[in-house]
Amino acid sequence: MNTYEDNSDYFQKLYAEMQEEEDVKRREEDMKRRCPSSGGKVGIMIERPGSDDWYIKCPACGMQWAGGSIVLSEHNKPGC
Repeated sequence: MNTYEDNSDYFQKLYAEMQEEEDVKRREEDMKRRCPSSGGKVGIMIERPGSDDWYIKCPACGMQWAGGSIVLSEHNKPGC
């Protein structure tokens, strides 16, 4: 016959498994929103005429950053 401790262990393990499943689902959703060029060395440098400023543009989603490197930071697709 199951004791209270056996039931408690069972429910703790079940809860941990459910948390893991939720974490996986959350990561999958994040990956759907993430731009495929995130972290890649694919940024396009765009200079501003008459200025020393420049922008970096992501070729996949069009997002732009002021200054920086052609290595793109992690970012979501616009609108996500």
